[in-house]
Amino acid sequence: MASSIQVAIKTYQRSEVLRDKTLALLLRHGFAPSDITLFVASQSEQDAYAKVVGKSVGAIVVQKEPGIRGVVRTYRKHFQSGQWVLHCDDDLIDLMVAATPKQLVPIKHLHDYTNQMFALAVQSRVRLWSIYPAANAFFMQNAVVSGLRFCSGCFHGFISDAGSDEALLPTVNYKDDVESSIRYFLRDGAVLRDERVVPKTQYFKSGGGGTAGDGHDDRLALHVADAKAIAHAWPGLCKTVRKKSFGGLDVRMNSSIKPSIVCASPAVF
Repeated sequence: MASSIQVAIKTYQRSEVLRDKTLALLLRHGFAPSDITLFVASQSEQDAYAKVVGKSVGAIVVQKEPGIRGVVRTYRKHFQSGQWVLHCDDDLIDLMVAATPKQLVPIKHLHDYTNQMFALAVQSRVRLWSIYPAANAFFMQNAVVSGLRFCSGCFHGFISDAGSDEALLPTVNYKDDVESSIRYFLRDGAVLRDERVVPKTQYFKSGGGGTAGDGHDDRLALHVADAKAIAHAWPGLCKTVRKKSFGGLDVRMNSSIKPSIVCASPAVF
């Protein structure tokens, strides 16, 4: 078992958002600043973040490869093999639990919850886990499932291999979480997802969602291009679907590949 959970956060020109949202959430739930590492685009970004959040994180690392894909590849390679790594977006407000089919409530004991999800991953012999991607309590269920599931990049855990397996590293920029879900599924035979917990974030709202200085419209067009590329690469595992968000096109996993239930959600609320 890993001695502690390390937290990776990729972020671009949003030091105050990061400080007021994700870092405030993590510190409130008992994550140590020394266990939090930021991944930024440049030396100037590193300096700017240090002025705002320097005391709240353990390290600020400049990405080793360009683009969003590059920063993901950087943090995947950064941690030693076997390390439990939690990745969070920089605008994470809270995690919500489906208390009833009509009610979402804030999670309690987030650090303990994260440890339990990693323990379930080890028990299930998989290396990637995540939570439900959309805040709709009616469709959520009190279960951790194993199989082919989309693992949202907003909040997910992975067991590091220090980047040694190139087949697990992303090749696209804006659908890297979809790609990673498929790649880990192919390598491990499954990923885990907690169907009862969902992120609360300002993703795609004003001032949110970008990590490379791109504009909202450009970002949507690039989402569409990546969706098409992934569906073309793995036609048996996913397909493109029309959607109001993400520029009108998204990727959906093959629903005929049914997941199995591992256990009830360990989330406390």
